[in-house]
Amino acid sequence: MDKRDRDKEIREEIKRAKAEPRRKGRARRAPALILVLLLVLAAVGYSAFWDVSSVDSLRRLLSYNKVSQDTDGKAELFRFDSDRSAKYAAFGKNLLIVSTTRVLLLGEHGEELFSQTVNYANPAIETGKDSAAVYNVGGTELFVLNARGQARDMSAETGNGILSVSLNGSDYLALTTLKSGCRASVSAYTPSGEIAFLFNSSERYISDARVLEDNRHLATVTLGEADGIFASTMTFYAFDSEKAVNSTTLGGSMVLSLGAMG
Repeated sequence: MDKRDRDKEIREEIKRAKAEPRRKGRARRAPALILVLLLVLAAVGYSAFWDVSSVDSLRRLLSYNKVSQDTDGKAELFRFDSDRSAKYAAFGKNLLIVSTTRVLLLGEHGEELFSQTVNYANPAIETGKDSAAVYNVGGTELFVLNARGQARDMSAETGNGILSVSLNGSDYLALTTLKSGCRASVSAYTPSGEIAFLFNSSERYISDARVLEDNRHLATVTLGEADGIFASTMTFYAFDSEKAVNSTTLGGSMVLSLGAMG
């Protein structure tokens, strides 16, 4: 065997040595590829059978197999149309959903307790002890719900537009609105819907308000200036007095919302 033949044989051996692992690798990958293909076909068939119209819907349906169960072995889940703009809140055993087009309250077994078609640019939800409020920031529609559905429609109280809504731990509601003749107006309502306090701000805009947990005082946040810099002023009012009982200014800060602890 001359040098040319030996070189040719060596090249063929090298080719075979490199080719054999690839063939083995392909053989090993074949069952995995077949399994993936079967899973895809099964998913397509499942979605067609259940009339699933999107990947998100399919993902939600498949995730139902992982939900927790209650003491009776029943799955704890809600079925609803998803919406990227929607806001969600657990409301007792119910689920409250508000989107740009709909307000929906679902009962603990998935039954529809309340549904209202809306046209909201900025949907929002606030929850209290036994009440929840849904509204459109800047709009004029405000619905207060309880565990059975709509408790009252407060849209007539929203003036020229809603700035904020809050509910405390006893379901006292504070409503901050734009109002003709002043910068902003704050109204406080009892759980039954009776007005408990009204304050009109003629000098500063109010970003938020909340009834304190004693149900006798109201806190507001006004936006303005102090010593030449931007500032937020927290002011406290008693229901039985028109004058402020206390205030504190936070220089260089913007307080957007109020909450309660304890």
